[in-house]
Amino acid sequence: MCLGPASSYVPPKTPLYTQVKLNAAEKVPQHPFTDPDHRKDDLVHLRAALKKFIDLLPSIVATGEDVYLDTIGDSNEDGYFRVLVTQLSRLLSLSSFFVVGFMGFRKDEIEDKVRAQIWDLDEKLLTHLKASKNILCYLTFRKSSDGQFANVVILDHAVGKDAWMMNATHHCAMALSNKYYNAVRIHNFNVEGRIHPSADVDNGRDITWQPIRTTYVRFVNDQTWWRGVRTYVPSLDGVSPGALDLVSSMEISSHRPLRFGCFMGDVAFNFHKQIAHYIGSRLGVPVEVVPINAINDVRYDRMRVHPTVLESIEEYSLDFSFVCGTSFAKLKDELSVLVAPVRSEARYKGQPICYCDVIMKTDDDDNNNDEQDGVQGQRDMKKTIQDLQGSVFGYNKTASYSGYHILANYLLDNFNLSISNFFMEMRHTSTHASSIQQVLSGHVTCAAVASVVLDMERSIPERSEEFKQIRVVDSLGPVPMPPLVCRRHVSSSLQSGVRDLLMTMHETKEGEEMLSRLGFMKWAPIEEKHYHGLRFETVDV
Repeated sequence: MCLGPASSYVPPKTPLYTQVKLNAAEKVPQHPFTDPDHRKDDLVHLRAALKKFIDLLPSIVATGEDVYLDTIGDSNEDGYFRVLVTQLSRLLSLSSFFVVGFMGFRKDEIEDKVRAQIWDLDEKLLTHLKASKNILCYLTFRKSSDGQFANVVILDHAVGKDAWMMNATHHCAMALSNKYYNAVRIHNFNVEGRIHPSADVDNGRDITWQPIRTTYVRFVNDQTWWRGVRTYVPSLDGVSPGALDLVSSMEISSHRPLRFGCFMGDVAFNFHKQIAHYIGSRLGVPVEVVPINAINDVRYDRMRVHPTVLESIEEYSLDFSFVCGTSFAKLKDELSVLVAPVRSEARYKGQPICYCDVIMKTDDDDNNNDEQDGVQGQRDMKKTIQDLQGSVFGYNKTASYSGYHILANYLLDNFNLSISNFFMEMRHTSTHASSIQQVLSGHVTCAAVASVVLDMERSIPERSEEFKQIRVVDSLGPVPMPPLVCRRHVSSSLQSGVRDLLMTMHETKEGEEMLSRLGFMKWAPIEEKHYHGLRFETVDV
């Protein structure tokens, strides 16, 4: 419940409910509001609201203002419509959007105090919406069919939705929802097409809606009682190369920024962000880099939602993605691999490979650096992996190959023990960097981390002394380095252009300096077959 100022609300991390994943056609008899056919009905209302807004566009444009707010009709009567435009010029310039459609089903009886809080919050909401960098338009309307209210939120891209979800006013609205609604349906769409006064919303050609996800929430006794999520991943069968995406740098520039997604932690994100901007500068186009890993970790902490790689690629309309090798191995039929980076340390032998480093904190004060095999930081000769049995183990994710599966397979092959039976306790850390930090702090005895992350963390000057305490017990592998991938429908010319840029990056002064500064030698070609050997089907018993 939110009684104080919006900024004072801190959302709970642990939900009080279980979330259910629904397939595209699944019906839940005890929750009829989840019937898939309702999405079609809701889309009719959302399109009608957009059409009404487009009908108002000439008069809105005539004001000459970039921010516009107007209300038509009374909120207690059918025909009520409120429009808030926060960035008119930007709204009219873009040709693709992310749209959230909210359908609420109010309770029959609502306390006057709750109604007052809702209207007070509505005023705060409008203020925060005007200040948002990503929200372009916010429509509120009353449906004539049942008198319920609905909202259409138009954003520049899906990342803006996640930024808005972190807003204190949004969290306050979520906290009040269970007192105002019996249930809600929230649709996410990628929308293609320009919004302009003559746009035809109904013909399906000027503006197209691609469903991404629908979230269903049922409230009972003023608490979230049930939550379901239905995702829609379109099939690419029959789609010709380039039909859905970009063909040349000129098309990229006129269409929208080139969008990269990073599915790895903070240290890798810094590297990938610089690489993406290097590509953009060479192509002469703007780029956006989406921190998918960070966004999904927040989603999981707060809502126990963690979309798949393919779902995230669809939701954020990613053109290229930096993913782990396991993710690519699972999605090789959907993704094309382009290149992979090569670290500068000797142990990588000039190849796009990495290792699983099993690490612990040193037991003594010996700070010598043993650079045998290029491993900075002494291998602890007193310890072997077997000596770690019965200790506390830290891992980033069970889906991680270098942080979990390669060690789990090693233990199964060499000791016939599952990873959970080998260690006394296992603690989830979220990222490789967090695993390293928890070893240093003593929260876990040991951890399995990607060698590339360990080496990147170790190369930070202000952490060099601290990292002398890290001991590499053993290095398992090598395995292929996490690659840069793209959806198969990205045009061959764009794939080749990006691949060639990275393959020759180390030959340019700017590129060589950037790679060297980040501890990399070059980008190297890599093929799908190099990832076939990744074994990620470990069964833990």
